[in-house]
Amino acid sequence: MTRVRIVLWSWALVGALLSLSPACAVEPTEDSRTRLLRSWGEDVIMPGYAAFIQSASGLNESAQGLCEQREGSSIELTRDAWWEARRPWKRLEVLKFGPYIEFPDRWGSKIDFWPAREDKIEELLADDEAITAESLAKGGTLTRGLPVIEYLLYSMDEESFEAEPRRCELLVAATEDLVVLSGMIHDAWAPDSGGFLSELTEAGLGSETYPVVKAGLGEVLNRFGHTVENIRVMKLQEPLGETAEQANSGVLESRFSGRSHEDIRDNLRGIETLYLGDGSAETFDSVQDLLISYGIDYARGFRDHFDASMAAVDAIPEPLSGSLNEHRDAVQNAIDVLGELQRFIQVDLLGVFSLDLSFNDADGD
Repeated sequence: MTRVRIVLWSWALVGALLSLSPACAVEPTEDSRTRLLRSWGEDVIMPGYAAFIQSASGLNESAQGLCEQREGSSIELTRDAWWEARRPWKRLEVLKFGPYIEFPDRWGSKIDFWPAREDKIEELLADDEAITAESLAKGGTLTRGLPVIEYLLYSMDEESFEAEPRRCELLVAATEDLVVLSGMIHDAWAPDSGGFLSELTEAGLGSETYPVVKAGLGEVLNRFGHTVENIRVMKLQEPLGETAEQANSGVLESRFSGRSHEDIRDNLRGIETLYLGDGSAETFDSVQDLLISYGIDYARGFRDHFDASMAAVDAIPEPLSGSLNEHRDAVQNAIDVLGELQRFIQVDLLGVFSLDLSFNDADGD
C-alpha cells in the first residue's frame, strides 16, 4: 500500500470514528439554539415578568381596599391576591441568573428573601417612623418583598389590622414597593431598558455575557438542575433535618400561608414550560423541539421523571410544616424522586448538548 493510500485510509477511518461520537451526532446548529433562546425571551421571559407586574399591582389594590375597609374587601381576598402573585414569580425562579442575582441590584433577594425574619418585621412595626415604599427601599431586604407581605397577612386575623393601623401602613407600603420591584426586574430584562434579554438571546452574536451560543443555552439548562437541587436541599431536606428532633419548620418557604407545596409545584412548572413548551408557538419554543429537530426524543424520559416528581410532592400531606414530623418518609421520598429528575437534567440533558455542569450559586434568598 502506497504512502498516499495509507494517509487517505487513515483519515477515512478517523472520519468514521468521529461520526460515531454521540456529541458529534447531536451537536445542535447555532441557528436553532439561537432561535430557541429568542423564543424563550419572547414567549416565556417577558410575558412572565409582565404577568408578575400585573399580579403585584392587583395585590397592592387589594391591600389598599382591605386597609381602607372598602366594601367587598377582605383579608381572605388579599391573601388570595398574594397567593396568585407568587405564581408567576415562582415559575420564573428557573431563570435565577442575570438581573435576579447580579450585583448591585440583585432584584431576586429584594423580592423574595426567605424565610421571613419576624423579629425584623416586628421591630419595624414597633418603631414610630412613617413607613412608605421609599423607606422600605432604603431599609434592606429583610423588611420588603413577598415574604414580609405573607407574614403580615397570615400571622394574624382581619381584626388585628383594624386594631393596629401600623400593620396596614406596612402592608400597603410593602405591596406598593413590590409593584416597583416587579417593574424593576422586568425593565432589567426588557430590550428597550436594561436589555439583559438581548445578552441571552444574542448569545454568540455580540453578547458580552455569553460570547458563544453554547454558553447561553448552558446557562438556562443548568438552571433546570439547580432549581431541582434547591427544591431538594433548601426547601425539603434542610427543614426535614436528619431526625425528627432536628426538623425545623422555621426555615420553610411560605410557612405562614402553607403555600410551600405550591411554591415547589410552580418551580417545577417553570421548568416544564421551558422543556416542553405550551404548544402555542410555531417556532423553537422548547428544549424538546430542539432535541426532536436532531432526531432525539427525550420527551418520555423527562415526562416520566417530571410526573413522578410532581406525584411525590403531592403525596406529602399538607401543610409541609406538619409533615416534617408526622410524614417524614413522604418528604424523604420526594427528595429522592426529585434527585432522579435532577440526575436526568444534569447527566442526560447536559450530556446530549455537551454542556458542562455549572456551579449552583444559590444563597437561600
